Amino acid sequence: MPKQQLGRTCLFGYIKYKLKNLPFASIIVPARNEEEHIERCLLSLLSQEYPYFEIIAIDDSSTDGTLKIMHDIKDKTNKKKKTGLPTDKLKIISLKDKPENWTGKTGAPQQGYLQSKGDVLLFTDADTDYARKDVILQTGIYMQKHGLDVLTGCFLQKN
Repeated sequence: MPKQQLGRTCLFGYIKYKLKNLPFASIIVPARNEEEHIERCLLSLLSQEYPYFEIIAIDDSSTDGTLKIMHDIKDKTNKKKKTGLPTDKLKIISLKDKPENWTGKTGAPQQGYLQSKGDVLLFTDADTDYARKDVILQTGIYMQKHGLDVLTGCFLQKN
């Protein structure tokens, strides 16, 4: 086998090995009154090319259509229902009340954490659009490669 071909085979074998050893990820998306953004966010997360994940979308007492949009996506009745996305990976939690003495959005992420099954927790805002389908995959590989327990980041907004 030519040297160049052997290298390619080894590279693909390594990638395949790494993909099998990626952790199960729980992606936690707290949302309050995000009807303008939640569909784009959840569909972009469901489109991720990561093998092992769940999405926990938490409606934090929204007064708009956020919760309905979440359920429409889960039930595949949204306008993009023919996408074939794995909506079984989407879990929806609806919060009506906050725990006593809690303010802001800390209660929703905590509820997502309590319902999560992942080895890795990824928290994201409901107005985020994951334009690239490998964001979660690259994050998982990066964390493994560098032995990280925590990773935080900031992405530039497109103009």
